[in-house]
Amino acid sequence: MVGIRKKLSGLLAEECARRGLLPEQGLIYWRERILLAVLGTAVLLSALAAVPAFFLALEEKLWKLLILDCSAFLLGVSLLLLKRLSYNIRASIVVMGFYGLGVSIIFNAGIMSGGPVWLFTFGAMSGLLIGLRAALMAVLLNAVTLAALGSLYYSGHLEASIPYYLSGIRAVTAGANFVVLNLIVASAAAVMVRGIEFAADKERDISRSLSEEKDLLLEVRKSLEQEVASRSEAESLARESELKYRLIADNISDIIWTIDLTTMRYEYMSPSVFRVRGFSQKEAMEMSMEETLSPSSFQEVKGYLASELARDGSPGVDPARSLTIEVEQTRKDGSFGWVEVTVTFMRDENGRPSKILGVSRDITERRRIEGEKRELERRLHEARKTDAIATLAGGVAHQFNNALSVVSLSIEAIESPSLAPEKRPRYLNNIKSMKDRMVGLTAQLLGYARGGKYQPKKIAAGELVSTAIELTGDMVKAPVTMEKDIPDGLHNLNVDVTQLQMVLSALIANASEAIEGEGKITVRCRNIELSEKDSILDVRPEPGRYVCVMIQDDGSGMDTETLSRVFEPFFSTKFQGRGLGMAAVYGIVRNHGGHIEVESAPDLGTTVRIYLKSAD
Repeated sequence: MVGIRKKLSGLLAEECARRGLLPEQGLIYWRERILLAVLGTAVLLSALAAVPAFFLALEEKLWKLLILDCSAFLLGVSLLLLKRLSYNIRASIVVMGFYGLGVSIIFNAGIMSGGPVWLFTFGAMSGLLIGLRAALMAVLLNAVTLAALGSLYYSGHLEASIPYYLSGIRAVTAGANFVVLNLIVASAAAVMVRGIEFAADKERDISRSLSEEKDLLLEVRKSLEQEVASRSEAESLARESELKYRLIADNISDIIWTIDLTTMRYEYMSPSVFRVRGFSQKEAMEMSMEETLSPSSFQEVKGYLASELARDGSPGVDPARSLTIEVEQTRKDGSFGWVEVTVTFMRDENGRPSKILGVSRDITERRRIEGEKRELERRLHEARKTDAIATLAGGVAHQFNNALSVVSLSIEAIESPSLAPEKRPRYLNNIKSMKDRMVGLTAQLLGYARGGKYQPKKIAAGELVSTAIELTGDMVKAPVTMEKDIPDGLHNLNVDVTQLQMVLSALIANASEAIEGEGKITVRCRNIELSEKDSILDVRPEPGRYVCVMIQDDGSGMDTETLSRVFEPFFSTKFQGRGLGMAAVYGIVRNHGGHIEVESAPDLGTTVRIYLKSAD
């Protein structure tokens, strides 16, 4: 008997394993196992009962019992085979099977038969397989069913031959006892299962906790063993690392230092301070920050420090941020030297700034070189401006020579004895006209001589551009042609005429030199309106009315890299070298409140647009 029980237990365990359930899953596993046991028993007993039920159906015509028995057998087999159905559905079908069987037996054999036993089992199995709520609902359904059966019997709807209680009070008493006992057993089964599961969970938790603590203790022991084993090695590496860092700090050219924010005194200063400032390490550390810096640099550093401390800890402010500034530091010989200082906060255990860590790099030589570079840039700008003035002056001289030729020829004509008296006024008018023209040219020469001092005046945009084209006409040599599109009605401008003519001259000269062989230069002017949405070289222009002067050539053009550097002061291409450089052009246009942009591509030519604000 024991062997059979063990074999059946093994079969149930294997079937649960095939369904992916293990004993470690607790209540889920055991309820599935109980359900399988119930289904297996039901299938076995239904098969055994089918034989006598068959003969009973033949002899006493009780076919209902045979059908009921066969239905129970088929239901049990189906539930065993349908593994994909969830546990709750299969358990609900099983317990409702108990209920259905009990009701059927009562209808066919009476209340005094085994039907109530099946109903009682229905309640108990609901608590065991599903839970307390299902148990309570099953007992309630049993109570309603018994009451309904009693009502049907006493109302005459059931056959009188079916055994029943002799009186209504007996039926009520028996039914109440049945419901109470059923409620007690069903609830006890559900609570007992839940209690066992709780105890099992508790035991598993304790076991898991003990196992985790054991593993933790083993890890701690292993960690301690490793720490003890590696302590001497770590100490050796620490000493070696300290020596390396000290060697770096003692020999690096930059000055490494720390300042305590509470006392504002130096806590550390690397020996390299002697090479940069002439002070010994001890002397430098005894100096205050005010003694270390020049007065202007000290005020600048105080401002930066107050600002950084004020915004520290604010949302979006990186606590690991650094700041790089250039300041003047005192030297032992009384002079000042420039250093580039990169600083960051060192923080206490609460994350608040407690010290400043800084690295100072001597940039005195770099500043000297930058100053020389700026001076060279200024001289180059002056040289280019002088070249531009010479170019324009040449154009003026050419116009001056033409005017003198007209005057000379007119004087010769007047002095000629053969000249009719009535023709003399015409030649006098020519002389007067050329005189007025030479007065204007002389004013331009005086303007060039001012050397960059802006003398703005109001002038029509069309007149400004047309005059510039006349002065630079000799720069454009055949087979290059120049086409102009200067409509009437252009806005007036308030500009320094000489400076703007120098700009336009430089741009026309660059366009001419960019063309190899035949080509065309186009000068076009238009009135335009710029709004806040417009952008020129990533600059938002002031909204209003402008005059756009466009100078376009179909020369060789520039690639992207060359175009990106076109406004750099020292950048040069083969098209530059006569007249103003593009950096100077940019400066003059911007100083007039205007904007400039350049478009170019290799073999597609170059287009320069100048936007000058209207004076109207």
